[in-house]
Amino acid sequence: MLDPSNRSLGWRFVLDASEDFIKNEQEWPANIEKKKKQEEAKKKEQDEKKDDEKQTNGDSQKKDKDQEPKQEHEWKRDEGENKHHDAYGGAKDEEPDPDKPTESGQEGQKTEYQKLREKYSPQEIALLRALQHEKDYIKSLKQNDGKRSSPQTHNRTEFSIDEQDQFTPDNWLPRSSDLVRLTGKHPLNAEANLSHLFDAGLVTPNELHYVRNHGAVPRIIWEEHRIDIQNGKVSLSMDDLKNKFESINIQVALACDGNRRKELNMIKRSKGFNWGAGATGCAFW
Repeated sequence: MLDPSNRSLGWRFVLDASEDFIKNEQEWPANIEKKKKQEEAKKKEQDEKKDDEKQTNGDSQKKDKDQEPKQEHEWKRDEGENKHHDAYGGAKDEEPDPDKPTESGQEGQKTEYQKLREKYSPQEIALLRALQHEKDYIKSLKQNDGKRSSPQTHNRTEFSIDEQDQFTPDNWLPRSSDLVRLTGKHPLNAEANLSHLFDAGLVTPNELHYVRNHGAVPRIIWEEHRIDIQNGKVSLSMDDLKNKFESINIQVALACDGNRRKELNMIKRSKGFNWGAGATGCAFW
């Protein structure tokens, strides 16, 4: 049976983008190279256009410009020009360029980034570093031996017997009010509200896990029920299973084969009732 569980506000990665964006606009090396070529062609075209305009109108524009009175920012002396002393002149301090090699030009004094820039673009370097980080992270993960406690645990005493089960063989079994019944009263076949299932996150709580039954749920009395292994060679009580063996907790994803059959039945009627898209779950067992 499923561990007692509690609904959690999980996370989802949602890619809200068109197929054209994914193919042509992602910052991938092929797209970066393509954009670079387009920009170079566009710049070349603009430069040729400017050269033609200068050649045609250069003389007349120069003459008109000489006749116009200069503005203050035009006649003011540039910084460092015609200064009386070197102490008052000189260019502004330039910010260090990570791509610029050291003054000595020796390979040994170049930074790691400068060496990479000789082969790769900044975008490619960022991609390589991201892949290396992912590789290091995966290597650091430890194997899950199933002995950890389930993250979905809470007190389920608030669950009650559904009125629809009152006159059925399942009149002893509590049901979740979050489940949507698909086949009437009995046997119970139900799925969760899809928006609730989505909001729960990657681990599906018990009350949102779909239910698939062909008949009544066996009513087992804990004190009397025993499990036979190999025709009686080993016989275990429920207390034996609980107290004498170490339990493990494994996360398993399940889905009904009829999931989304409702959409199929709208096109061509098939055997089986109308499952929506909620006949799936990933719980700790």
